[in-house]
Amino acid sequence: MTFMALFIGWAGYTYMDQSGEIGVKASQLAERMTVKSENEQVLVQLKYELNRLKDPEYIGQMAMKKYGLYKPGEIPVRISGQNGGND
Repeated sequence: MTFMALFIGWAGYTYMDQSGEIGVKASQLAERMTVKSENEQVLVQLKYELNRLKDPEYIGQMAMKKYGLYKPGEIPVRISGQNGGND
């Protein structure tokens, strides 16, 4: 009978201890799943940008916008002000 009481006491203590650990692990898992989801979204965006950078037309657009580079024979048209230069 004493053995049974000790066993039930030990089992109760172990259950309480492990349930606390499970709660901590569950919150850590939820946090890591959130981080994983955010990282997957960033990965998708980076893959999209990588595919765009493989497109020669996109590279040309970026060269024109950022660096003012144009194809040979192309004449850049720039409009100054909001009136469009119609005076």
